[in-house]
Amino acid sequence: PVPEAASQSRPGLSARARGTEAHHPVIMLPGIISTGLEMWAGEECARPYFRQRLWGTLSMIRLFFMDKDCWMRHMEVSGLDGSDPAGIKIRAAQGFEAADYVVGGYWVWALLIENLADIGYSPSNMWLAAYDWR
Repeated sequence: PVPEAASQSRPGLSARARGTEAHHPVIMLPGIISTGLEMWAGEECARPYFRQRLWGTLSMIRLFFMDKDCWMRHMEVSGLDGSDPAGIKIRAAQGFEAADYVVGGYWVWALLIENLADIGYSPSNMWLAAYDWR
């Protein structure tokens, strides 16, 4: 049984108490605000940010305010083919962490993920399809 107070604050727990279970696979498609972009290769000015998100986190804000030109060079893509500039590789973060929270810990997908987990979903039947939206 699920405690009454917990089921009121978490719809997934209420649903589980009523017998709701995971049945069909779930694919979540985040938008540009919540899809994190990580740096895999970059210029010297951004080297401390290897595999850190340059979009949607405090790392982004820090680099933007410390060196706006550096951040802009890493976020731009070619107008001809959409590729990264030479020597720079930015990719979409992977897994639920790619979009569960944004700058400063504000939830975007985290509560949905948590409530789906409450009714039996897990990484084996629920996916977050992050993408490079640039």
